Amino acid sequence: VNMANGLAEKSLKGRDFHDAIFKNGMDYFFSSPYSAAATGKPVVTIAVAVKDSSNTTVGAVGAAVNLDLISEITSKISIGNSGYGWIIDNTGLVCAHPDNEKLMKFNFLESEKYGYKNLDEVGRQMLEKGFGTGHIINFLGKKELLVYSRIPNTPNWMLGISVDENEIYKDLQAQARYLIIMFVITIAIIAFLIWYISRLKIRQPLEELINYVMDM
Repeated sequence: VNMANGLAEKSLKGRDFHDAIFKNGMDYFFSSPYSAAATGKPVVTIAVAVKDSSNTTVGAVGAAVNLDLISEITSKISIGNSGYGWIIDNTGLVCAHPDNEKLMKFNFLESEKYGYKNLDEVGRQMLEKGFGTGHIINFLGKKELLVYSRIPNTPNWMLGISVDENEIYKDLQAQARYLIIMFVITIAIIAFLIWYISRLKIRQPLEELINYVMDM
């Protein structure tokens, strides 16, 4: 988008990324997930400001990023026999989960009506704190331990892992050692996924495209 083109400016005014970059002066914009009109698949809009030598925003480079890749990554998370990964946006809406029925439909903050206990409260805590653990009871009545962390360069998205507490505590003699190992492994996985998602799949291609535009 080049703001020297009046037609482009007129046609894009009112869109979230336009207002964020050109009105609010943000360097980048990351939308909430939505269903693409053409495919119906969940996507996010990402845009990065293009600046001239005087650091003035002269345009923006943007793209619609399909969330299938992120869902594929989280679906491969496996800790023990029950551990699985998920991602929620800044409203608590699930945008990556091994259960496809929850994608773009299930909200942590409204989970009580689906039979979950304390997930709504843990959801509020994670969006506020950005990093930590929580205990919930799922719709099957099973206790789960949640470990979560904020994803950098996103509008407060959370990447987390849920594990059945019965699996964690089944060997009481090794409980402390097991929890430490589980926590270290979980944090290592989260750190890797955060780096992979934010650097390789989102940020780097846009930065390279911006550098190319600025060199023209």
